[in-house]
Amino acid sequence: MEGYFKSANGKNNIHYIVWEVENPLAVVQIVHGMSEHIARYDDFAKFLNKKGYLVIGHDHLGHGLSVESKEDLGYFGEGDTVQYLIQDIKKVNEMTQNYKVPHYILGHSMGSFLARIYIHKYKVDRAIIMGTGHFTKFQGKSLIRLAKLIARFKGQRYRAKILGYVTTGRLAKKIVGGKFDWISKSARNVKDFIADPLSGFDFTANGYITLGGILFKMASLESKRSKFKDTPCLFISGGDDPLGLGGYGVKKVLEDYRKRSWKDTDMVLVKDLRHEVLNEDDKRSYDICYEFFEKKPYKILEAQEIEEP
Repeated sequence: MEGYFKSANGKNNIHYIVWEVENPLAVVQIVHGMSEHIARYDDFAKFLNKKGYLVIGHDHLGHGLSVESKEDLGYFGEGDTVQYLIQDIKKVNEMTQNYKVPHYILGHSMGSFLARIYIHKYKVDRAIIMGTGHFTKFQGKSLIRLAKLIARFKGQRYRAKILGYVTTGRLAKKIVGGKFDWISKSARNVKDFIADPLSGFDFTANGYITLGGILFKMASLESKRSKFKDTPCLFISGGDDPLGLGGYGVKKVLEDYRKRSWKDTDMVLVKDLRHEVLNEDDKRSYDICYEFFEKKPYKILEAQEIEEP
């Protein structure tokens, strides 16, 4: 089932998808990443459907079918865009509250940053933080300042190459291959991503101001203790994901959470995989996610060594 709801900004219509099952055992809410859209999770959602889970997710502001034209891709609009993004996630969560079953959240990449904010503010039963990285308030504020400077002279909708480079562009430099080979070892997945008109677009200056705001808000909340620190969290990333610095950055996030008394936390690095672990040809991550949701021991074929960058 697909539909639309009014964004928390009161202007945009937000597109969402529900992968339904009868009498679900649990609900999984997926929060997608930067420059992609929720329909890319169709295969994983159908895998969870077969396990008895209802799956729901939406296209963020400036993404997917939540835009009126392709010129709006990567543009979040006016106002407190970070707050609007979080409130839209909450609206989607509320759509399934009539099901008296466990509610889980899975956030990938930029969606992992939003999920990290969300679990500090609202209760969920379990959380998977996927394809994430370690960022400070200073890094978030620096991105905001640079993007605002560019927006001042070029406009909010200007797409500056320098902003792309200091964020995702530098990640591509760490992997031999093309612009998007860093996202996946799967040639099929990279090819599909490039061919998808709703994926791989450049953010506007406005988009990077929002991304910097997300990072700043996330780091600010994570510097304090949360009343929801009992939420079980699994941090899962590809062992060769440059965003997570080959696991080093993910480990730093895990350590920060444990310092703030998040006791029920764990980390899995799927050896040799890159950023989009769900879209690799190797589907180990599917089983790992399901086993975490089911509170079962998740199986890793080989340990991933972590080296300091």
